[in-house]
Amino acid sequence: MNDVSNALESDPWQGWLQIANHLFQVRRFNEVLYEVVREIASRMEVRHCSIIFVDERKESAYVVATHETPEIKRIPLDLKKYPEVVQAVQVKEPVFIPNVSQSVMMVPFQEALQKLSIHSILVHPLIQGEKVLGNLILKISSSRALTTQQLQFSAWVSRLAGGAIRNAHHYEILIEERNQLERLAMIDFLTDTYNHRYFSARLEEEFNRAIRYNLSLSCILLDIDDFKWVNDTYGHRRGDTILREVASVVKGAIRKTDFLARYGGEEFVILLPQTDLSGAFREGERIRQVVRSHSYGETNQAKRITLSIGVATFPDKTIATIDDLIRAADAALYQAKRFGKDRTEVFVAPG
Repeated sequence: MNDVSNALESDPWQGWLQIANHLFQVRRFNEVLYEVVREIASRMEVRHCSIIFVDERKESAYVVATHETPEIKRIPLDLKKYPEVVQAVQVKEPVFIPNVSQSVMMVPFQEALQKLSIHSILVHPLIQGEKVLGNLILKISSSRALTTQQLQFSAWVSRLAGGAIRNAHHYEILIEERNQLERLAMIDFLTDTYNHRYFSARLEEEFNRAIRYNLSLSCILLDIDDFKWVNDTYGHRRGDTILREVASVVKGAIRKTDFLARYGGEEFVILLPQTDLSGAFREGERIRQVVRSHSYGETNQAKRITLSIGVATFPDKTIATIDDLIRAADAALYQAKRFGKDRTEVFVAPG
């Protein structure tokens, strides 16, 4: 406890400004919570220092930060055992119990607190505007009374914490929104697969990697057979539903290392890094069977949903560029269509 007094006696503002500057530099929400309890615990002789969040109905609470460790998950608490926290939330003011053994409020819990050597408890609601963001809890084992200066210090940090927590929360919301926008820029909204633009960038990346490390890179082009018939028979809304369902089935069938994108219309493309032609053919056949055997509701009464699939692999004597790889897969897809659909064909170089 003397650390705070000594620091303030030597320079009344420098220590506090350093704390404020540090807290507002921390961006991540959980990191801010930990820094608040760490700053308190490092400057005051507390046995436990933690932050508790209470839900708006005051029915449940969670420990979200403690000075003992920076990594803590939400630990549920029974609010019936923490009347001091409930009171702080209700009155939106600090609750200080200088001696738990003499507190009527704490009578039911005195034995447990005595076993933990807890002498006094201080609760600061972390308030921003009219809202209680959380509660800073200090449990002190020493029988020595807290000084006025120490009480002021803990109150100041709690007020500062409210602003720091709010800023960190807003920052994380902005980061999440940015990530969502980035995701939307690369996703086809109808099928929830990657779009053609992002596929092109990924293809260039994987192709250059295959060249650099002398690796195989396979490409599968797949097309839903007779999709015009589906639209003409069931309507475009039902056609869109089937298109999404096919995409979902294919997405669930590919390996984690594979990359699926909508190529255009009812056509999809899959990149298979480090996969040779025979391996890609087996993958194509497996995907074709999964899509063919899937139930698409009323469409099964008249016609199965099937795929025609074309497979090409780099390296090949006729495949030297990205465009060559796509053209080869497209040529194989054309062969699958020409030979009757609902089949997988591999690209074979002429001659």
